[in-house]
Amino acid sequence: MRTLCSKCLFSDYADSADPCAMGIVSRIKDMYSLETDENNFNIINDYKCLYGFDLKTYEQNKENIGPIDELTKKIYNRCEVPYYLVVFLQESDIDNLIKNIEILPVKPKYISIVVFANNNTKNIIDKLQQINTISEWKLHNFLLEESKEKALNIIFDTNAFNNDSQYIWVLDHAFGIKDIDKDINDINEIMTIYKPKTHMLCKTAGFSLNGLFISFENFKHLCKENEFLISEGIKNTQGNIFVYKY
Repeated sequence: MRTLCSKCLFSDYADSADPCAMGIVSRIKDMYSLETDENNFNIINDYKCLYGFDLKTYEQNKENIGPIDELTKKIYNRCEVPYYLVVFLQESDIDNLIKNIEILPVKPKYISIVVFANNNTKNIIDKLQQINTISEWKLHNFLLEESKEKALNIIFDTNAFNNDSQYIWVLDHAFGIKDIDKDINDINEIMTIYKPKTHMLCKTAGFSLNGLFISFENFKHLCKENEFLISEGIKNTQGNIFVYKY
């Protein structure tokens, strides 16, 4: 697998000031092996670029495709990582949460809001119905206090939105919700541009449930036969799990 920049609309010569109009080459050049072809265009080894556009296709259909700046916007939108947002909520933070969700540059496909023994779910539901940018959400009210790791498993086992091709992003209001618009931008860039060989992303150098970004597949695998605890699953891998800090 490799990316041939010579075939891309956004590419220029490898020794030019800006060999990639989308800024991909300058970002990944220290992570991947680059070489040049006979025409002095970059070849990126072991990398599949998601932001390119076939030059020949553009030349043959430019009238229908439209201006390049509009095409660029469409490509950025196409490259938004699909994720499922799970928030452990304290009721007093619902207004702050909604404000932060509304300004997320990359919106979640679905949202699960998790509360424990909450007697005022109507207020939370009323607030959630005010979100204009997200149509799919669920409120999970656990009547008994449950470990948050086990609560995640219960949610995913009973949620119709579950999809192994999606990712999970977990936020815990106990740690405060701030700068999540920047966080999701960083996550999206890591997942669609840098694409490190990692099992999960975390805000800390090691595992933390708050800020965890992981695929459903990896989550299920790590929880399987580990009492539904992802932390136990990581521990039992004996250090064979790679966590990428965002």
